[in-house]
Amino acid sequence: MKSVNDTDAWAEALLNSATELEKQPLPSGSYEKIVSKIYRRKSEKTPFGWVIAVAAVFLCLIGLELYLTQYSPEEPNTELVELIPENNNHLYDE
Repeated sequence: MKSVNDTDAWAEALLNSATELEKQPLPSGSYEKIVSKIYRRKSEKTPFGWVIAVAAVFLCLIGLELYLTQYSPEEPNTELVELIPENNNHLYDE
C-alpha cells in the first residue's frame, strides 16, 4: 500500500510538470470570432412570417376538425350498428 507521502509527492510532480509546458500562441482574431458567434446566436430569431404561417395552418386544422365533428351525417353507420350487439336479458329470465 502506498503511503500518503508517496501520493503527495506524485501529485506535486504532476503539477510541476504542467508548469513546464509551453503556452501555445493564440491565432489572431480568435477573440473577435468568439464574440461574434455569441452575439450572432442572440440575434437569431424565428422570422415573424413563419410564426404567422404556422398559426394559420394550425387554425385551419382546428377549423377542419370542428367542421368534421359538427356536420356528421344524420343516418347512423350501419356497419357500426351491426358490430354492437343488442342488449337482452333472456339469459337471466327477466
